[in-house]
Amino acid sequence: MLFVNDAFQGQKTKKLKTTQVRAYVVGFDKLDSVELVQGDTILAGQYDFPSDESYSGCVDFMFGWGKKHVRTSWDIQVDIIDGVLLDVSPRLRGIDMVDPLDTPENAGDSLPRFTRSEHGACFRIVTDGNSNAVTDSSQGFVLDIEGNERTKVKLQFRACWGDIVENRTLIFSIDDLRHRSTSEYVHGFVSPAVAIGRFCARGEVICKIERDFQLSSFQAVYLRAYQQNGDCVFSSPVSFVE
Repeated sequence: MLFVNDAFQGQKTKKLKTTQVRAYVVGFDKLDSVELVQGDTILAGQYDFPSDESYSGCVDFMFGWGKKHVRTSWDIQVDIIDGVLLDVSPRLRGIDMVDPLDTPENAGDSLPRFTRSEHGACFRIVTDGNSNAVTDSSQGFVLDIEGNERTKVKLQFRACWGDIVENRTLIFSIDDLRHRSTSEYVHGFVSPAVAIGRFCARGEVICKIERDFQLSSFQAVYLRAYQQNGDCVFSSPVSFVE
């Protein structure tokens, strides 16, 4: 989120002698850089996000891959044992994510479905093997966890493709995931797969920039952030008016 004086990102604000800027970023993977930009100038930035050994943070789950043009149906249950699930952020792709009113009437079970419970979440999704090397058709979600040294993440799923059905249960402690991500094929090489990201503690994914500036020009100001996994985000700019 970006605020410049009294304006939120995408809005306009008046030119003032002192410009107050407040920027807040929350990522799903460890942040690599957060920059406040005006034209070609970086007004402020943060590039150091030291590792945090706490047990509060987030972990990313992705499902998909497999043979090209082979659809896989997934029923997924994830639960937090001896911890608190603060939030679940679905990262679902599909036509219903773009324009729900344009969803085909015969889409049926191909639409991703998500329900939240007190200690976990359930997902029903369909994936296709990536059509090419640069098109990702995976589906996933991120868990925001308040945990401790005893907290575990329990993942149960049922994957169906062709005439193959696989059921699997995986259990990880936060310490298991803190220093490495993990992935595995469900049924051998080039079958559908599950990828679980490294657990990122709160201090690795949050950034706050609050500064006052004496700007020499009044070009629009925007915020950009990069994660270590390559994901990035650019805010809408805040422009200035007389």
